[in-house]
Amino acid sequence: MVTTNKPEQRKKKNDDENQLQLYSLLNEIGCKDLDHLRELLAGQKLTKILAELDDRRKNVKNLNFDLTKKSEELSRLSFQIKYLEEHFKEREQVIKVEQQETIN
Repeated sequence: MVTTNKPEQRKKKNDDENQLQLYSLLNEIGCKDLDHLRELLAGQKLTKILAELDDRRKNVKNLNFDLTKKSEELSRLSFQIKYLEEHFKEREQVIKVEQQETIN
């Protein structure tokens, strides 16, 4: 008496159906096979990575521009502080002289 292994037959039939569905779906999206799909996905991933790198480059460029502006502003403020310090020292001297004249 020969027995057939029905679970194995069902599994093979399911695998075959799944394989047909897979290739049907691949065909619908214009892919020849799984390798072609992998190539397309890798290309999309590369495009996405390049776009992210371009965005980061633009952000760095903007940050450099902002840093340059802040540096220029710091230089102006530093110059103004030095000017005010000198002006303050001159005013102190004038006040001291006036106080001395008032005392005398």
